[in-house]
Amino acid sequence: MNISSTNDFELVAKLNKSVHDLHVNLYPEYFKEYNFGEMINPND
Repeated sequence: MNISSTNDFELVAKLNKSVHDLHVNLYPEYFKEYNFGEMINPND
């Protein structure tokens, strides 16, 4: 395994989708559906 840092927030948002979807399914009262646009630009 190679651990590295990144400033590519779009990549991180895409990689996070599967984890986010799991949280939505388990705790829908706390998590909204995954929305890539909101992940990368939450103030729009």
